[in-house]
Amino acid sequence: MCGIAGYVDFNRRPDKRVMDGMVRALSRRGPDAQGVLTEGPCALVHARLSIIDVAGSPQPMRLADGDLSMVYNGEIYNYEALRRELQAQGVAFQTKGDTEVVLRWIAHEGPAALPRFDAMFAFGIWDRRRESLLLARDALGEKPLFYATPAPGILVFGSEIKAVVEHPAVDQGLNEDALRQALRFRAVYGPESLHRGVRQLEPGTYLEFDRQGLRTGRFYDLIAEVEQVRPAYAGLSGSELIARGRDTLRFQQEILIGACSTGWTAASAPWWASGAAKLSSAGNGRCHLELLTIHGVRR
Repeated sequence: MCGIAGYVDFNRRPDKRVMDGMVRALSRRGPDAQGVLTEGPCALVHARLSIIDVAGSPQPMRLADGDLSMVYNGEIYNYEALRRELQAQGVAFQTKGDTEVVLRWIAHEGPAALPRFDAMFAFGIWDRRRESLLLARDALGEKPLFYATPAPGILVFGSEIKAVVEHPAVDQGLNEDALRQALRFRAVYGPESLHRGVRQLEPGTYLEFDRQGLRTGRFYDLIAEVEQVRPAYAGLSGSELIARGRDTLRFQQEILIGACSTGWTAASAPWWASGAAKLSSAGNGRCHLELLTIHGVRR
């Protein structure tokens, strides 16, 4: 879990006090490193929890041979295949992680590259030549991303609302409609948030912001995807579904993986089956799975 934040203000240069406040607001999400980058009207902030390419891939990341800089939170499960595809086209990489893979694919194709990522992610990419900010959130919204447009020419974003409201122009008033939704459904759905001036970037969408204004687009539609794959899973037994999940289990970390489960076999077995099979078939020693089961005693 990393944290990202930043803002673009076409009216004045970034304020160090705002950036420092964003770093403090995100510190719990990234204990391993914090970084700040300013380029013209844009400020990017990152708090890192190192998972892949632990010794490398510092953020914010800037392409030395291009115009893009990025803050990124997430994991691209197919990043090695995507890296090889670009290398075959002559692209040279400076790091071993998935962050640079995302950045170079966006440099290569723009938002059209987003469907390529088998991933969970939220990121912000600043293009210094075009003076344009791109925000994107993964297909199912696993990674949070909030933003605000408190005044013309200003956009603020962050992994958490408390980072966004570090900008003094953001309206922190209560969104009463969102509060009613939260009390009824225990969550706020759609683009709203509990703060009147802050919105969520919806899953499977992206946002572009420049001097001409704000534009949004969608790269994934969950309902359409469900309808497309439904026939392939119709009639499968529970064990067959587990087997399919085992075959697609994703392990890319360079650190230990742990799982905490109840003592029930139904909860523990899928982890053991999928993890053991995946690790034994990988045979590369890159990952180790530990399962902790906690047993309670009724009195």
